[in-house]
Amino acid sequence: MSKVLVTESHLEAIADAIRAKNGLSTEYRPGDMAQAIADIPQGITPSGTLNIAYNGTFDVTNYASAAVAVPGGGVTVLTRDQWNALTTAQKQAYGLVAIQDASSGFKRGDLVYGADYGYLINSDPTKIKCIAAWENFDPNSLSWGTGDVPVAMASACAQYQSEEAVYFNAKTGSNSIGLELGSTSSDFTVYMVAKGLAYASGDVVVAGSVYAWSSGNCIILFHRSGTVWYDSVWGSDHSLIDTQGDYVAIAIRSGSMKASWFAYGATPRKDVSYYAHGTRFTFGGYGSTYSVDLAVKFVGYVAEAESDATVTANLANLAGMFNL
Repeated sequence: MSKVLVTESHLEAIADAIRAKNGLSTEYRPGDMAQAIADIPQGITPSGTLNIAYNGTFDVTNYASAAVAVPGGGVTVLTRDQWNALTTAQKQAYGLVAIQDASSGFKRGDLVYGADYGYLINSDPTKIKCIAAWENFDPNSLSWGTGDVPVAMASACAQYQSEEAVYFNAKTGSNSIGLELGSTSSDFTVYMVAKGLAYASGDVVVAGSVYAWSSGNCIILFHRSGTVWYDSVWGSDHSLIDTQGDYVAIAIRSGSMKASWFAYGATPRKDVSYYAHGTRFTFGGYGSTYSVDLAVKFVGYVAEAESDATVTANLANLAGMFNL
């Protein structure tokens, strides 16, 4: 073994480094240093207490203890922000949850059952092609939603004020926004929770699929005046629901070349024959002439014509989730 020169200053530097790591003031002899280095604790020493006031998964690595005190006599109490911050899987891991909006007054929030949380819980999950909700919205992306066929847009959309909705600027931004259906005869059921913001004059398309602007060649939901939304296969119009300017839950279904329209709280119109729809389902129409700006809280796309019972149950669930 070759010889090296070790000075007193070298040994003092090593001892200082050991003391800096272990936090002690021990004086070390050269023969003590190897063991002292081996005894230095690895990583961060846990300290303090993490106070947990609601159910969930928590990182306790840096804490010496966790104090758990979940109030509510068996019902988990979360603030609205805490609930909204949970993923779908985390929400579904709960039983009864009290979502607290206020600390005084008679009505302080909502009571929900987490295990039932979901948007299209009555649909065949293998047929669901898009779930577009606030929790998976990215304002910098040209698509919105999870699944094989997300909502696509020509230019990125933005949040609408503080309502946890997406601003579909089809009118003011001439923005094309829609879902790809694949063919002019494909079966589908599309859900939407939305309200109108700025309408062009005359008849304007709120949502639907257009093959051609001619009799029997489109399936649309449109706005004419006031706050009423109409369903239509070109040449056959019908008043579906008076939105009163508020959010409504809507479903448009196509099956075996027949169209149906459903709205929560309104009588549906079902099985109207048509010739063809477009290969795209659009929201707010095209361009600025026949378009509307929408505030949209949810879009769901199922690649089949769902039964009346399934559509009705899904709309009721959406209405409950969005307090419609």
